[in-house]
Amino acid sequence: MDDRGLVPSLFYQRPIRVIVNNQSTGLNVIHDQESFHHNHWVDEKALPGFREFMKNSLQKLEQLHRAVLDALLLGLEVDPSEADYFRSLHAGPQSKIRLLHYPALLESTTDRQATTWCSSHTDFTTFTFLIQDQNQELEVED
Repeated sequence: MDDRGLVPSLFYQRPIRVIVNNQSTGLNVIHDQESFHHNHWVDEKALPGFREFMKNSLQKLEQLHRAVLDALLLGLEVDPSEADYFRSLHAGPQSKIRLLHYPALLESTTDRQATTWCSSHTDFTTFTFLIQDQNQELEVED
């Protein structure tokens, strides 16, 4: 982690055992009650209000998660007694925020075999909400 609280993703190992240079930098934010990970917050003086903003955003994502789950259960016409079973699987914190920055790289000087921004992967969660800036270059596949 650097002095700004950011975690550089220097290398990513692909399944074919080729080490590639990952150009992303990120910050993961989860609920404070999770025991397996502790948030590393950017100093309040460096970025006033950031911690509170991220905590509020995480809470709003939890609300969105539950609303989408309820809409899905309703749309699939799941019996209310069975719907409670699915809701119970989603009790407690379900969300995490992963802020990622992918720097712009020139196509002409970038070795595509040795560099990746965000390679294909599977999220092991019920829902993935992809929130992007105006560039919108990441995509979710089904």
